[in-house]
Amino acid sequence: MPRLCSTTSTGASAAIPTGPCYTQPLSYDISFTGSLGWFSYVKEGRYVGTHDPFTGTQCAPGRSFVVNGCFAGGQPVGNAFRHLILGIAQPIGTTGFNWGVQAVIAGENRWGVAQGERLMAYLNYVLK
Repeated sequence: MPRLCSTTSTGASAAIPTGPCYTQPLSYDISFTGSLGWFSYVKEGRYVGTHDPFTGTQCAPGRSFVVNGCFAGGQPVGNAFRHLILGIAQPIGTTGFNWGVQAVIAGENRWGVAQGERLMAYLNYVLK
């Protein structure tokens, strides 16, 4: 039976992660999982923005304030598609080990800069 996943995310107090997660059991004890990530941000704050709140200095065009100064990069965005993750996983018998493969279709970071796609394989052990 397909179901929506229960997700928990943490981040900076000015970043709000949202997005659905879906999982579906397949044959041979393989499971499919997909998750979509969307972030909403406060564009101006104490540690990020377009001006230095400590000195009152405005960052030059194409630069943003991040914690300790103005740096080259895009301007902060209010919302961003962050990622779509599609994956399969399967336990390896009753050993406690699982293998899996995930494809990450990347979106943009907090400054509107496109991130790179990734394909990852993993092996993990579940403590009981």
